[in-house]
This record gives sequence, C-alpha cells and structure tokens, in this order.
Amino acid sequence: SPSYLHFLAQSRYFDDPAFVNFLKYLKYWKQPQYARHITYPHCLAFLDMLTDETETGIKFRAEMAQQQFQEFVHQQQFYHWQHGLNNRRRDVEDAATEAPS
Repeated sequence: SPSYLHFLAQSRYFDDPAFVNFLKYLKYWKQPQYARHITYPHCLAFLDMLTDETETGIKFRAEMAQQQFQEFVHQQQFYHWQHGLNNRRRDVEDAATEAPS
C-alpha cells in the first residue's frame, strides 16, 4: 500500500542496497504461477517502480517519503480501482466495434 511504502521511505529502507536487492528478488512474483495468487496486483507495479534504477525510479523512492506524494499515489490507486474496470470494458467494446467483420 502507498502508506506502507511511505513508512519504508521515511525509515530509509530504500537507501539500503540490501533491501533494494531483496525487492528485486521479489520480482519472481510476476511469473504467472505466482502472480495468480496475488490479491492486489498493484503491488507488482509498485515493485517495478521501487526496483527501477533509472532517474524515475530513484525519484519515486525518494518522493514516497513525502506525505503529500503518498496521498497522491493512494488517490491515483483508488481512482484506478474505481474506474479501471469500466475503462477496460470500454476499450474492449471499442475494439470489438472497430474489428472488421
């Protein structure tokens, strides 16, 4: 959850190379035989962002220490849950009407 990521960032876990390596190890959960057991798939997106070694990933880890950013991420996650299914359904319906017969 964004709140837990905020706690980890404030506790400076993301500054510990061993912890970041542990997060990289956890990426095995993205494999289908493991991913099917995950209840909240957003955790895989967060895992990707936390293990990203580019400037974007480094900035995400740093920004998670800020309360305002944590609230923003939580809000975006909520909006995705609220509207994501409707957006996917609409995309499928649009693709079906555009497909040649």
